[in-house]
Amino acid sequence: MRELLNEKENRRLELVEMIYLNPGIRLKTLSEKLYLTIMQLQIDIGFLNQMISPLFIEVTGDKRCYLQIPQEKSMKIIYQTFLKESLTFRLLETVFFNEHDNYEKLAKELFISQATLKRTISFINLCLAPYQIRIKSRPVQMVGDENNIRAFYIFYFQERYPDDEYPFDKIIKDFSLELIDVFMEKFPSGQYNYPSHMRMKRYLLVALTREKQHHVPSQMVELPKDLQELVQSEISHYQNKNNFEYYFKIELTVDVYQRLFRYFLNDWYALSERDFKERVGKTKGNREVFEGIINVIETLSDDFSIPVTHLEKLTLNMYNVISIAKEISITPYIIFPNRKTFLLLSHHLKETVQSRVKSLFQENLPMIAASNNAYFYEFFYLLVTHWQGFYHYLIETTPPCRIVLFFNSDVEHMYYMSEHLNFLFGKKVKVTTLYLQTSEELSKATADYDLVLINFILPENIKLVPPYISVIDVLGIDELTQIEVLVNQQYYHNMSYFLRNV
Repeated sequence: MRELLNEKENRRLELVEMIYLNPGIRLKTLSEKLYLTIMQLQIDIGFLNQMISPLFIEVTGDKRCYLQIPQEKSMKIIYQTFLKESLTFRLLETVFFNEHDNYEKLAKELFISQATLKRTISFINLCLAPYQIRIKSRPVQMVGDENNIRAFYIFYFQERYPDDEYPFDKIIKDFSLELIDVFMEKFPSGQYNYPSHMRMKRYLLVALTREKQHHVPSQMVELPKDLQELVQSEISHYQNKNNFEYYFKIELTVDVYQRLFRYFLNDWYALSERDFKERVGKTKGNREVFEGIINVIETLSDDFSIPVTHLEKLTLNMYNVISIAKEISITPYIIFPNRKTFLLLSHHLKETVQSRVKSLFQENLPMIAASNNAYFYEFFYLLVTHWQGFYHYLIETTPPCRIVLFFNSDVEHMYYMSEHLNFLFGKKVKVTTLYLQTSEELSKATADYDLVLINFILPENIKLVPPYISVIDVLGIDELTQIEVLVNQQYYHNMSYFLRNV
């Protein structure tokens, strides 16, 4: 949905992301990649530093760029700020909460002219047309595919505001919490924890607001009789039912309850493994998605010799998330591609298993792959994080970076340094100490290692095959950074080589 940002906003967002993903990138490289002059970059960086404070972009004397993020903050502030400052998204949020009778009132609330408002609405409608949603006039409101509308705003509030700071009326927040408690009593879908609670809260806040405005999703699936009876039982035991109906001006029926929990009460979401076998899995399309996920997991398990436990539980968890692609056509994020960023920052995973997973994803889940490219990143994230032991196995089977020590101080100093490195880098390294008579022997003795650490200045006539770092008696920040870079580089190279040759 980045198409909803204007050209300048998109350019500046791409700039700050490129610096974040490539710390130390040179201004010249940014200029070449973004097709901007150095002066344009400097102007944009100056503007961004005012906009994204307390984060800021540092440009060093040698023209390298770094995004400095205070330890109590995160990159998410960037996206929150862009959404906050964008006229397009301010308009979309205003229309969500207040459906004005005409353009004049809306323009006054946004402090813009009616001409600017009309241009912005035309731009929004052009961007949202592929998803069958638009803003209409008299009253000014979002109409069209209600499932996509609700999904859009769920993703929007997730990115625009920190958790628990959503700008909904307290009464709607209270109703949402009550209904979540009611729902979870009889529908314990998986582990009920803070993340699942926040997701459900966003669903309910958006759904309740749209219901209050009398926007109703079409094509509701009829629930099986036993589920209808369960829902009816929940409604009858909801103590605040009368107040709910008075405030929202609607009767809390099974249909309304189902609309509120549409992402859970439908014909594709499985409330349990048993529910999938007895109800959801009987639909051909659902079964094909489920079996496609199993095929991907089992093939990867065979390819990389990674064991998989609780296959059906893992598959069901992934299925329930991925299958939402059958319900909505909208991209599952607004401007923060968090799952793609997860992969981009996980360089070792990107280099080792991404291409294989992507080909299997497209081969076994063509119906999901065709719906939106973003679902591959969602699938990859779920695979890596939900497959118990997947990452642990990669660590256990990857050959470590081989470090060798040769110091001109006492032997005990090398013992200390060896233990210190093992403490810092764990299984990423295997540390060996050398006992030589002369430094001239170093060239031959270190040839089969990945990194050499010495505590003296190496004579120019001695040439080493692996990279080496000269350290002092205690590792300083600079030395640690240099060692970490080389260790990670070698370790993830080993991981990539190992997986390609399994």
